[in-house]
Amino acid sequence: EDPASCYREGQVVECTVIECTPKQQRLTLTLLSEAERASKPAAKLLQKEGKAGAKEGKNASGEPPQKKRRKSRDDDDEEEEGSAADGPFRRVRTPEEAQPGVACLVDPVAMGDHGQVLCRFDKKGTLLGRIHMTELADPGSRAPLPAELPAGPLRAVIVGPRHDSSTGPAKAAASGAASSRALASFELSRRPSDLAAAAAAAEGTGKGGAAALLAPRPDGVGALAVGEVHAGWVRDITPEGVWVSLSARVTGRVEPLETAETPTHMGALIKRFAPGDPVTATVLRVKSDDAS
Repeated sequence: EDPASCYREGQVVECTVIECTPKQQRLTLTLLSEAERASKPAAKLLQKEGKAGAKEGKNASGEPPQKKRRKSRDDDDEEEEGSAADGPFRRVRTPEEAQPGVACLVDPVAMGDHGQVLCRFDKKGTLLGRIHMTELADPGSRAPLPAELPAGPLRAVIVGPRHDSSTGPAKAAASGAASSRALASFELSRRPSDLAAAAAAAEGTGKGGAAALLAPRPDGVGALAVGEVHAGWVRDITPEGVWVSLSARVTGRVEPLETAETPTHMGALIKRFAPGDPVTATVLRVKSDDAS
């Protein structure tokens, strides 16, 4: 049968090494059992494969193939840089370059909780970033929460240093071995208005500096005051109410009695709200000892 119909990428299988040639960096494996390998058809096929591998180990002149040249940093840079279609969006290499308002290119590496996307700025993972659900759309527009990891590279705008290091179960998968090498981590924006403003600033057609073009975000509950009205997005719907995120650092709960003016709409919150919905909320209470 066609192997593609029997196996899938990532499937765990049990195999046996039947030939190992370190000089040629070649390893021949079999999925057959010992009894199956002893059968005449299988033995003949394995012998044929072994001869083919020996031939591949030499070039036309009879000499072993030359080892491939190890890629240099310049090769990585050339491979990672964006195309002309990416315009002013470029790779950021150092923390000094990662200033608020800078247009950059990032590679998604893992999904976090509530639609957030964890990214790295380069292959070595020396700079990491997060696109929070509140950075996917402009205020008043629905946040397009990704159902799966987006393909990269992604255009993004640096909002500032990331203060909250908790990313849920996907944290380890996001940075992997790169976490020990990471120099810094940043909050990133994919809001259309930020992308347009940062691109204009990078091309010299925008007014003011790139950082000045970013709309202010609530930087913790200490920055809120009772009575303030803020734009946000629905993060969760639970029996306790609707959880609304105002920024990457601020999430609050709207109790069921505060979700509508009339009691006829207080039931079935899940029918009225969905994660990613844009909402406008008024601050009723602020607890400074809360984490969000």
